Parts: sequence; structure tokens; C-alpha cells
Amino acid sequence: MNLENLHFQLSELRVHVDDLLESISNGSIGEGDEASLAVELGHLLDHVNLAWNLRGLKPEDFASVNDEVFQRASNTVPNFGLNRTLARNEYYTVED
Repeated sequence: MNLENLHFQLSELRVHVDDLLESISNGSIGEGDEASLAVELGHLLDHVNLAWNLRGLKPEDFASVNDEVFQRASNTVPNFGLNRTLARNEYYTVED
């Protein structure tokens, strides 16, 4: 497992989570601003995806990853073997 990449991706994730929390706190992202929230959460998910999907890549091989592989790795959501379901633009309310 490539701990260097894992550390990098999770560190980037932490930075972006902090930025998102700040945007929510200062009102940059407010109620009804689902488009901005979707972009920001998508970026967080990219880092989770990259951490998992590139975990087996050796550090010396990381520089040779082409754009196609990088995009596929960042856009492929892992199931982690935990029976996760990919939602299709849905959200849940108290009535659910």
C-alpha cells in the first residue's frame, strides 16, 4: 500500500474540508446553494477515490500515471466491500 499517496490525499482532503466548513460558516455557501455544495463535496470525494484507487501504485510509478488513469481513479467510487449504494441525485428527508 502506498502510504505516501494515502497521506497526501487525506491531507488534501482535510484542507478542503476545512475550506468547505469555512465557506459554510462565513455564508459563502448557504441554504439553497446546492450546486456549489455538490462541486465541493465532489472534490472531497475525488480525494477519497484517489486514496483508495491508487493505493497499490508504487511511489516511483506515480509520475507515470496518465490523465485517463487519473480521471478514472478520481471518478470511480469504491464500494470498500461494505455494501454501499451509489445514490442518483437523491436526498432524504425526515419523512423517509
